[in-house]
Amino acid sequence: RIGASAASEYVCLNAKLQICGASGATSQCPPAFPRCKQIFSDGGSCPDQCWTASAPPTVALSSGIAMTTVTYGKYYSKVNGNCDNIGNTFMVFHDAEAVTKQPTVIEIHGGGFTQGQRATRLTEQIADYVQNGFTYISLDYRLVATRYYFRDCQGHEREEEYIGVSADGRLQIPDEHTPMSAYRTRVGRQEFMTKCIYDAARAMDYIIDHCQELMVDIERISFIAESAGGAEANYLIWTYPTLRPGVYNPISVTFRNEQLDYPVQNMLEQTLGIFAEELGDDALLSNYLSQADCFQIIGNPW
Repeated sequence: RIGASAASEYVCLNAKLQICGASGATSQCPPAFPRCKQIFSDGGSCPDQCWTASAPPTVALSSGIAMTTVTYGKYYSKVNGNCDNIGNTFMVFHDAEAVTKQPTVIEIHGGGFTQGQRATRLTEQIADYVQNGFTYISLDYRLVATRYYFRDCQGHEREEEYIGVSADGRLQIPDEHTPMSAYRTRVGRQEFMTKCIYDAARAMDYIIDHCQELMVDIERISFIAESAGGAEANYLIWTYPTLRPGVYNPISVTFRNEQLDYPVQNMLEQTLGIFAEELGDDALLSNYLSQADCFQIIGNPW
């Protein structure tokens, strides 16, 4: 379960739970490693009470870097009877000897809103940031093609709720419980992405409220977002501060594989409109894009 993408079925692990290969790549595992284990074969037990926010857990240490995994929300998925809440967690890395809050990088993974997950171990990139005086947070969120559950405070397990959006961008859970599965799409699966952004906003709430313990300087926060992660980052940079004014200061963002035509199917008309506005109504896309590029840029295979 540790370190694998949601699209993978197996992961090879050594004694320290570090990845050496994924499904179809078992030959990459050194001889001393176990062959392969199903990701969820050692899945966690399901909660027996409702989730409540608590202080960050005790940190672990690796090469002078403090690491801790924080659960910021109530949702978990279920596979083969096991529960997994990684989609409502983030992992924090900072200098173990830091005594003051550090400028902070928040990484939000991509994956088309259907796969991908946060970092689960110390990587070379994360270590580079920490050794240069940053706190590094790798954030996870729920995926649109996965069903999640939560335990209410009456002890009942319930399906994740539909997340609505107000005119000012506020993400809301209706007072009356409406399961996410009851929602019927109008155009495409990206209409479920409200839960991804809702989770990112709740993670941001936790980071701000516990910035001292997490060694996060909320006046110096930067984002690294890839592909679908750009939706969450854009919300946290532009909309979230209007709903909680003055609580934190985003100062920069780096997008990797940022998509012009997210949310995929829903954006085709708007995407074509941008080309028409810039190039003129009589322009031929074939004069500007190869057929392969047209499929990639306009159609978006994801």
